[in-house]
Amino acid sequence: ILNGSILAGVHLKNAVARFVKDLKRCGGGEDDANSWEFREDAVLKVVKFISKLKHFKGETSKKPFTLEPWQLFLIANLYGFYNKDGSRRFQTAYIEVARKNGKTALVAALALYHLVADGEDGGEILFSANSLDQAKIAFSMVDGFALGYDPDEEKIRHRYKDIFYDKTNSFIKVLASDAAKLDGYNCSLGVVDEYHSAPDSKVRDVLRSSMGMRKNPLLITITTAGFDKNLPCYELRQVCADILTGDKIDESFFGVIYSLDENDDWRDSKLWVKANPNMNVTVKESFIAQQVQQAKN
Repeated sequence: ILNGSILAGVHLKNAVARFVKDLKRCGGGEDDANSWEFREDAVLKVVKFISKLKHFKGETSKKPFTLEPWQLFLIANLYGFYNKDGSRRFQTAYIEVARKNGKTALVAALALYHLVADGEDGGEILFSANSLDQAKIAFSMVDGFALGYDPDEEKIRHRYKDIFYDKTNSFIKVLASDAAKLDGYNCSLGVVDEYHSAPDSKVRDVLRSSMGMRKNPLLITITTAGFDKNLPCYELRQVCADILTGDKIDESFFGVIYSLDENDDWRDSKLWVKANPNMNVTVKESFIAQQVQQAKN
């Protein structure tokens, strides 16, 4: 991406440049308050776990979950950097990518990893979206991966809106979008899906505030781009963009935005990969071409 052999938008270029810079800062001296350790073994642990999962829908059904380079980049960032006290560096993530690029499948796989293999006793993995039905989409994907991972339910128990892993007394739960009903949780992994249409930030704020007692909490906000710049997603997007340029500083915040650049011609098929890192893997160029033609018409 940095040498231009992979076409990318400016936000992704900034995210990659930040990653390379941060790798160089690893292992800094005691006087460097913001130096980290990069643990390749921790990244590989996540990758190996996800590689054991199998898809269960469509043409990829029963095939192993093969992580694409862009997904490996996200995992390397989120699970590779550790602070000097042994805690994971990134506790908040903003991921923006176009529809049909497999973002929900990825966070579903990560949720199952946190339930089974992250080593957190009493883990609370919470899914929320703008409606209960929307949150259930990601939850049903976790459920499908879990059934493939443990088909006889010897380790993982399933309920209508809950998945339990009794060995560590951990669970995954899908939540309504009503922030008033979210009190009392001690969230270890929170997933906010399709944040672009959230009318306010209350649900995300409650999930974040519930993580105070965790050593390695992670709040992932994952979304497609929206239209309304007055909604909280656009504000979070702007913060993310500013952190990537260095105009704002938050060493615990990971962000990546897959999008065309401001002056790009959206009708130019060569540029579509900027917003679609899973081009011709889960999203077909022919499908985007149809959408573009309809937009032209």
